[in-house]
Amino acid sequence: MTLQPHRALVVEDEPEMADDLVQILKTCGCEAVIATNRQDALARLASGTFCLILLDLEIGTEPGSIRGRVENGRAVLEDARRRFPERIGTHAVLPVIVISAHATETDDAVAAMREGASDVVQKLWEANKKAERIYAALETSGRTSHARCQELLRAAAPAGHLDGLVLSIPADRDGRRALVTLSGRAAPLPIASLKLLLQLVEARLSPGDGRVHKLDLGGRSDRGFKAISDLRNDLKPAFAGDTKLLIANDQAGSYWLAESVSIGDVNAERLSAFGNSKVAALGKKIRNLLAAKE
Repeated sequence: MTLQPHRALVVEDEPEMADDLVQILKTCGCEAVIATNRQDALARLASGTFCLILLDLEIGTEPGSIRGRVENGRAVLEDARRRFPERIGTHAVLPVIVISAHATETDDAVAAMREGASDVVQKLWEANKKAERIYAALETSGRTSHARCQELLRAAAPAGHLDGLVLSIPADRDGRRALVTLSGRAAPLPIASLKLLLQLVEARLSPGDGRVHKLDLGGRSDRGFKAISDLRNDLKPAFAGDTKLLIANDQAGSYWLAESVSIGDVNAERLSAFGNSKVAALGKKIRNLLAAKE
């Protein structure tokens, strides 16, 4: 029986380097798809699933771009982490290896690791050393075979209905974002969305009807409340259904978590580590509310 190869996305605008990476991937049991710019890479991520990403940070914005920019590569990294936030312990289930032309101590490489890259390797390294890091990334992410990749993909599929849904906030870091889970499926939230979600959780656990008016959430009376739309979008990696059902609202400007969603563990200590006083205070209050209910 022939084993199916892993599927890798190579984001690299130098043709010779892209070809070298494709050959190295073949020795590692991976077939490759090449994207040469930010626009193409984002389209590939939106239309397919991959077992591994090799990413040059300094790429063009669109086909025909003359100059590569680091912010384009970082945008691809951010999109990959938003779409595939799941982790096994501290390791991302979808490994993203940054291919750098510079030493790993440079600011860009360090920032990429902080924002969710699994590893950084240098373009000038020998092929066998790059292959070693690719093998290591696949192994630590649980992708010991492509069949295992399919199991991980099925396990990470977002929940699609509200019944029995459990919202937990382990607050593991994903770059500058915090992971929350819906029945084990993860979504990385920026601090602004995290604060909103914590306020809704606090309202659910406190005496009352669980509703919070948009004025208390930081909205204004004379316009809509885009922040809630952003939160609903940020939760989509963990919920395949209509997120308007997950966070309901009325015409009077109040919002609340769906009644069928129960609150699981909330890690107040990790929330405090994000260095935001509002997030830290909400985390401690929610911890106390959960303890009181027990």
